[in-house]
Amino acid sequence: MLQRCRHLQQRDTKRHRQSRAADRFSARWDTCLALDEDVDAAFQVVSDDGSRIWIDGKVVVDNWEKHKPTAKGKRLSLAAGVHHLRVDYFELKYDASVHLTASFDEDEPPSPIPARMLEFPGMEFDEADDANPCAGKH
Repeated sequence: MLQRCRHLQQRDTKRHRQSRAADRFSARWDTCLALDEDVDAAFQVVSDDGSRIWIDGKVVVDNWEKHKPTAKGKRLSLAAGVHHLRVDYFELKYDASVHLTASFDEDEPPSPIPARMLEFPGMEFDEADDANPCAGKH
């Protein structure tokens, strides 16, 4: 089942911790990345356990294995326009963390992607792996 939410807020309350699994879960995040010009971008994900970064339906960073916090990244060229950015994550046991960063300037280290570059893809789209929720976005 794929569930969409516009905003995700984590509240660290005892009741909230009891209502969600601390281990053995997975998550998927989708967004539309808007670029005003062609760029050489560096993407990095740091996760405990596995994670993947997808851009326009292709895995560009594959960190999909059980491990302690581990960074993995890749530099790639992206054309101006809107791109489907997806992050998959799984947590096996113990600590859980996932952090996505990117750099759109080769002189700057990866940092959180500015909100002005991200667009909500909408609440509904085909769940198939090749579906692009950003199709038709400008």
